[in-house]
Amino acid sequence: MAKLRFGIPKGSLQEATIDMMKKAGYKVYVSSRSYYPTADDDELSVRLIRPQDMSRYIEKRNYRCWSDRSRLGGRSGFRCKMY
Repeated sequence: MAKLRFGIPKGSLQEATIDMMKKAGYKVYVSSRSYYPTADDDELSVRLIRPQDMSRYIEKRNYRCWSDRSRLGGRSGFRCKMY
C-alpha cells in the first residue's frame, strides 16, 4: 500500500504543524539534523520542506498533504490533494 506523503514546513510553522498532527492522533518525532522525521503510523511518510519550496513539491505531486496558514485567515490547518 502506498504511504500518504506529508510535508511539514521547516521553520516557524514546524512546531505548530507537529502540534496539530498530535491533536489529530499522530506522533511525529523530529531530529534536529534530519529532514526526515518519523511518525507513529506506518502509512504516513513525513518530510520537512523549506516553505518556499512547498508549492514546487505539491505541483510535482511529490506530497499530498501540507500545513497551510495563508489560506485560512492566519489560522493553521492542513490541506490535502487527492490524485
